[in-house]
Amino acid sequence: MKYNDAESKIHKLVKKLNPDLRIRHNREFFNIKPEDAAEILKYIAELIDDAEVEYCNEKNVGDASGKNEGVDKQKQSRNYDFYGKGLRDGDEIKFTKDSSITAIVSGKGTVEFEGRKNWSLSSLVYELFKRKKKQGTNAQYRGPEYFTYNGVKLVDLPDKPRNDD
Repeated sequence: MKYNDAESKIHKLVKKLNPDLRIRHNREFFNIKPEDAAEILKYIAELIDDAEVEYCNEKNVGDASGKNEGVDKQKQSRNYDFYGKGLRDGDEIKFTKDSSITAIVSGKGTVEFEGRKNWSLSSLVYELFKRKKKQGTNAQYRGPEYFTYNGVKLVDLPDKPRNDD
């Protein structure tokens, strides 16, 4: 049901921003730049715990026929892949804006903070900024930019699993 609610809210938002963007009211086609649509969907996905955004390569985006045979689909999970960067459950990461704030890796894409598991980094950064009343009007954050592991920003860690030998 939450996905239906999200879809309904996206439609209302697009209609409010510009009622002429929807090509036909009985169809799911909008006259919107693919990168703008992708950004909206990405932001919505960050608000839903288990959401993923699927997208097509540029040559197939906007194919209103609905026939995207041979489309190079890719999945973009909203959660950071700690394991793919060599981190493991129990590893401690630090908030760049206040190194006294730490979180513990508790899954492939989640951390534990203040006893609560299953935080995504983006959600946790949003919460931390909300507490400090420093969120912007957009209030969307790339979580890995705001945490470090052993002094290195998560966004700068190479895609190389750690050896525990």
